Amino acid sequence: MLALPDTASNLHGLTDLPSVETWIERLRKCRKAGNINDARHVHSLLCSIGLETHSTIGNQIVPMFVECKGLSHAERVFEKLVDGDEFSWTSLLSAKSECARLEDAITLYERMQEEDIHPSCQTFVTLLKCCAKEKDINVGMKVHLEAINMGLNDDTYVSSALIDLYCKCGALSEAQDILNEIPVRGVVPWTTLMAGYVDHGSCHEALECFDKMQNEDQVVPDEFSFASSLKACGHEGCLERGRDVHLKLTKVGYERDAYIGSSLISMYAKCNSPREAQKVFDSLPVQNIVVWNALLSGYAEHAHVKEALTCFKEMKMNGIVPDAVALACTLKCCGDANAVDEGRALHTLVRQQRLEGHPAIASSLVAFYTRHGSHGEALEVFEKVEIKDVMIWTSLISGYVEHGFNLEALEAYERMQKHHVSPDAFTLACIVKACNNLGNMKILHGLHMQALKAGLDGDMFVVSALVNAYAKHACVVDSYEILNKVPKRDIVSWNSLFTGIVEGDAIEEVFEFLDVMLSEGMTLDNVTYACIIKACGNLGSISKGRRYNTEIAAKGLDNDTSIAGSLISMYAKCGALVDAREIFDRMPMQSPVIWSLMIQGYALNHEGGMVIEFFEEMQKAGIQPDAVIFTCLLAACSHASLVFEGKRYFSQMREKFGISPADEHYTCMVDLLGRSGHLIEAEKFLDMIPHVSEGTWAALLCACKTHLEPELGWRCLEQLVQKIPEDATWYVLMADILANTGRLNELYKLEVLRKHVGAKKKPATARIEVNGKVHEFVAHEESSKEISSLLRSLTLRARAEGYLPNLDSDFEPDTDETKAIALCEHAEKFAIAFGILNTPQGATLRVTKNLRMCNDCHNASKVIAKLENREIIIRDDSCIHHFKGGLCSCGDMF
Repeated sequence: MLALPDTASNLHGLTDLPSVETWIERLRKCRKAGNINDARHVHSLLCSIGLETHSTIGNQIVPMFVECKGLSHAERVFEKLVDGDEFSWTSLLSAKSECARLEDAITLYERMQEEDIHPSCQTFVTLLKCCAKEKDINVGMKVHLEAINMGLNDDTYVSSALIDLYCKCGALSEAQDILNEIPVRGVVPWTTLMAGYVDHGSCHEALECFDKMQNEDQVVPDEFSFASSLKACGHEGCLERGRDVHLKLTKVGYERDAYIGSSLISMYAKCNSPREAQKVFDSLPVQNIVVWNALLSGYAEHAHVKEALTCFKEMKMNGIVPDAVALACTLKCCGDANAVDEGRALHTLVRQQRLEGHPAIASSLVAFYTRHGSHGEALEVFEKVEIKDVMIWTSLISGYVEHGFNLEALEAYERMQKHHVSPDAFTLACIVKACNNLGNMKILHGLHMQALKAGLDGDMFVVSALVNAYAKHACVVDSYEILNKVPKRDIVSWNSLFTGIVEGDAIEEVFEFLDVMLSEGMTLDNVTYACIIKACGNLGSISKGRRYNTEIAAKGLDNDTSIAGSLISMYAKCGALVDAREIFDRMPMQSPVIWSLMIQGYALNHEGGMVIEFFEEMQKAGIQPDAVIFTCLLAACSHASLVFEGKRYFSQMREKFGISPADEHYTCMVDLLGRSGHLIEAEKFLDMIPHVSEGTWAALLCACKTHLEPELGWRCLEQLVQKIPEDATWYVLMADILANTGRLNELYKLEVLRKHVGAKKKPATARIEVNGKVHEFVAHEESSKEISSLLRSLTLRARAEGYLPNLDSDFEPDTDETKAIALCEHAEKFAIAFGILNTPQGATLRVTKNLRMCNDCHNASKVIAKLENREIIIRDDSCIHHFKGGLCSCGDMF
């Protein structure tokens, strides 16, 4: 408290009252101290002796209250002033700017002009800062014009404020024009423009500014210039350039500065050079919370999770109390590292520090719990937050999407909009992915319109999500149009297109657009190769896949994990497990992903014994199984009917490895029990599942098809129709059950129901590669005379071997002869016949089908393989069938 007289009576008792200069000095000291109670006390004393309206003193009281965060007091004093000067006006403007009250600030500025108070440079700086904070470029441009009219626009600080305004509003070219017009450009405007470029991702331009300020204007960078240049280097991954900046700042003595030190650590971390980041950290004389956070964030950003968690522990051991940044960052690491216990311990620490409501921490907690499938706990944290910002909404939505709860993600997004929270680019990208997963193109179009209105259609997160979604759902032209509007198309945006096409049906178009990309001078990166190889696998084009394999090996990319994984998957999908195993064995170091893909390959091809053998070998190699590997393992047990082993592995997931079962694991268990004939146990198992998805009900319905259980089948269908009534898959499966159990009346009723709800059957297609070219056949389309003739001949020969066409599977009221002809028009039969006609005797035929094989085609394929003395490999949407010698590798359990 300032040593001032306590009461008015004491003051009146003084023979010598303090001079005006003394009061002004006291007001300045009070302003500097920033204590509102002191400010009120001094003001009270001045009121008691009638000096509060004194021109000189009153004009010092206003800024005092402003500095002490007493805006209402400042306003009351200001209104009583008879002769307010520019200092008072600008101080009050500054206070309103701090409170983001742009309209009030402009009104005050207009009053200032009416009072004939001439604004200073500081007045314009204050107004422009307010416009920048509000991102109101229209008002900002009017203020800019006022500054020009008064000849103040060339002032360094006014120019810098103008640059900052235009940068904040995304008008970078206008900001550059302001800089170019300044007659003498100092470090402040240069640094302001650099910061603006970095904030908008134009890091190359920021580094150009850094060079020009030194070379053209001979301006020596300050700590803020160096910090911006280091940030630009980090974002661009320019390690060598960053080292050069480091050398320059060392020469001018900034290397031991904590602010610069944290910028250096961040730069090295972003350039994936953790050793240099650690070296800078160790060299700093003062390691404050900002420096620790830079190191911690750097480790976390590049998935050096173990180092990040160690850094957090060391921070606490050194007496640094973790702040919100450190806690949020470490929680993210716990999510990435599956460190559930550590994450829960951090949550306890957050509660102790009463930081549960902090936006960044709450978002990290929601992300942590959703990452581990603990949606109840995530929702509990979420609901406790009073003011929910876009970050926490996005954490909840992305968590739902990541775990396949796409409908819940859409519901959360609707709630977010009702709360008038605007989505950012990442929110839109997440919700577009949810629509993509659900195949809901109507909502997707609406989200696309939202992105256009919000000006987010140029953001690469949103562009990639939209491009991928449209391509996946056969809107490849729309997808390419979005991509074509991006001024700087890079390999990442092209890869979004390729990935979407590969995930959809128009797979052949990947190779057409690949030619377009190459014509633009692009080169394939690891992701592109992985995507193209996946396309080969989905098409069943093993010869094209082998050609790309040779190209990849020639470039030395065959040891890349993503490419090797795609090659293993491609060969496995084509039924070439020997080739897949060769890729696996050549890898110098097999990651968990590679192990899981090999296990998945064996599972798809019904090699249950090899799956279990690989799983045991993987553990001996020190690889801890993750949730994905357990999905492959349980699927393999299901295909091989290994019920005991499947139950044992399911128990080990939680008990031995601490992995909580997810939806896909429950689905595998229901599939395992159902395939093996334990249908009652499979239905009871559903009671254990917290959230029974459509995939789980579909697995049980498939089991009903295998074991011809119509009653349970109807119960499954009822659940599936409630969830997604327009999906024809469920009706087709149920129709097979009814047809094969002779329930023709129910079959006709089912067909009426399907047509009533508008569930359209997807046309059955089959592809076969012959002489390096993929040929596609559609069921019931007209085929060549040679194919028709061969199929009739094969049917007659097959009947001699005991094959009888399953005429009941066609419920149309036709003659048996018509139905038999229709069965010959199934897509995979066309493909097999084409392969027999166009390949040497005894050559293996590889066919891919978009839907599950029907019983008739399965039986016919076994007999044809025996008659033609060939291996016929057919991959449908359930598994891979190896037909040889009258048998199928699936053991008729499909």
